Amino acid sequence: MSGQILDLQIMAKRLEKMEKENRRLKFIATLVLLFVGVIFLMGQSAPKNKIVSAEGFHVVDKNGRVRIGLGVTNNGAATFGFFDKNGKARMVLKVEENGLPDINLLDNNGKMCISMRIMPSGSPAFGLWDKNGKVRGMIGLEDEGSPSLFLANGNGEPRFKITVSDGQPGLILWDKDGKMRAGMGVKADGSTFLGLMDQQEKSGVQLTVANDGWPGLTFMDQNEKPRMGMVLLPNGLPGLSLLDKEGRRRIQLGVLDDGSPLLTLMDKSGKNLFKAP
Repeated sequence: MSGQILDLQIMAKRLEKMEKENRRLKFIATLVLLFVGVIFLMGQSAPKNKIVSAEGFHVVDKNGRVRIGLGVTNNGAATFGFFDKNGKARMVLKVEENGLPDINLLDNNGKMCISMRIMPSGSPAFGLWDKNGKVRGMIGLEDEGSPSLFLANGNGEPRFKITVSDGQPGLILWDKDGKMRAGMGVKADGSTFLGLMDQQEKSGVQLTVANDGWPGLTFMDQNEKPRMGMVLLPNGLPGLSLLDKEGRRRIQLGVLDDGSPLLTLMDKSGKNLFKAP
């Protein structure tokens, strides 16, 4: 009798073990079927063009704060912005509605500090901005390709410009009213010049050093006509010329090689009227 009870106990344990294994196999089989079904449904519903369309995207940090934004503004500019933890924009990549791209770097108050952009003319420019949103400096290329550096006042008006045009350097200064008042540079022939202008931006005085080394100073009237000139000739002799309103030399003063003074008076055709000695 005891032997039969033992056999029944062993059989019961075996049946229990088989039942546990069957449940485990059924569970695994169910997971496999679910996985295959999901893959099948995804394959059926996925768009063939693999394009996602939306008006904007936000990337947030672990605290839910927006740190990156991608979208199109109301004026049609495509914008990619990066924000600090306080929600202030710090860098913005943009393509304006007119197609011009630019990159802006901003301070912790959201004010633009540095900009890199393509101007409407197609020339590149790098700008520096103050806390009031005024451009104070700009490095770029002129329309014809000449490099230039601008420095501006607190109103964004130019005050100082350095440029290289056709390989020749130049400098321009403006007054507080935005009027060009001084310019200097080197000409293609190697001569140097310094020009001073009046409030109407008309040339008043020009100092030059010719390519052969002799210096000259020219004074001009309100119509920018030369009226008086001083020159030091290559042989070291000084000269002074007075001109009429048409720019014709009428009086000439100088010093000869022997040290004696020279005075010449001329008519409007350049013919000598008087000469001494």
